[in-house]
Parts: sequence; C-alpha cells; structure tokens
Amino acid sequence: MTIELNIKKLKLRGVDDNLNNMHLTTSIMYIGNKRTLEIYFENKDDTLKIKQLRKIIVNGILDYEEKNQNLRLVNSRFIEGLG
Repeated sequence: MTIELNIKKLKLRGVDDNLNNMHLTTSIMYIGNKRTLEIYFENKDDTLKIKQLRKIIVNGILDYEEKNQNLRLVNSRFIEGLG
C-alpha cells in the first residue's frame, strides 16, 4: 500500500540512538472509520530524509490489528518527499 502523509500530522513515538529505527503514528480513515496508523522505518537513510520534509510518500504492507483496531504499515519504505 502506498500512502501520502503530511509530516505535521505524524507523531514521533520513538527513535533509537543511531537513528536506524523510527516509529511514527498518525490517524487515517480506513473503511469509513478513523484508525491509528503505526509506521515503522528501519533504514537510517529514510529517517534522515523524513526529518527534512513536509510531506512524504511511503510504501509498506498494511496490517490490521484486531485486538486494538489499529493499522500498521509493515516493511515501510520512504518513496518520495515534498520539501
């Protein structure tokens, strides 16, 4: 799944000391309902690019968690950014 996201609407949930892993969350509409989307980046180059942009386009495998009704974007990859 490919999604365009506004950086201002993303919340940083965690970054490791080396900037290799970044955990972000945002809210999106999914099948008519507002859901939290969790995005995990595991690439230092991606995390450094994202910090400098206002909009990003990311790609990953969308996974729905029944337990808490959240969405996760697994294997997230930064595709493009808009300055």
